[in-house]
Amino acid sequence: DARGATEVIVFQGEVEATGLTATFAGVRSAFTFVAFEVPNPPPVVSAGGPYVVAEGGRLLVTGVASGASGQLTYSWDLDGDGVFETSGPSVTFDATGLDGPGARTVTLRVSDALGTTSTSSATVAILNVAPTIDMTATPTTVVQGGTVEFSAALSDPGTLDAHAITWDFGDGTP
Repeated sequence: DARGATEVIVFQGEVEATGLTATFAGVRSAFTFVAFEVPNPPPVVSAGGPYVVAEGGRLLVTGVASGASGQLTYSWDLDGDGVFETSGPSVTFDATGLDGPGARTVTLRVSDALGTTSTSSATVAILNVAPTIDMTATPTTVVQGGTVEFSAALSDPGTLDAHAITWDFGDGTP
């Protein structure tokens, strides 16, 4: 006997139905269709971190997401401009041209197959790196009273650091 039977059908998204009837045990009956939208929860996202990189260095940042519908799409804003220009769950943060000490915020945006989106941010600490100096003396062997020419080249991945090279020959004069 189909009288009093209940059928529950769950749909995700929008459903439209009109004029529905059903036949149970040879008896044709109209029935009420109740439609409601089952919300699609947003992905739960973590951008990882905090991260640390030396100025001029590179770093792999990795995000994770869960609790979403279908395939996930990962995109990163690595320079804080609001544009999510780099795709993938793991991407390279490039600190070339960045000066330390300092910090940058990176943001991961994850979208699921139904278009629901969540974001998460992490801090990248940028460490200062000591400059390197390449010094030469020509000639390398000199006789007493001879002349030696000294030169130096300085390199620093930090673009805003100010430097000066000072020679100290041990006699108190620069």
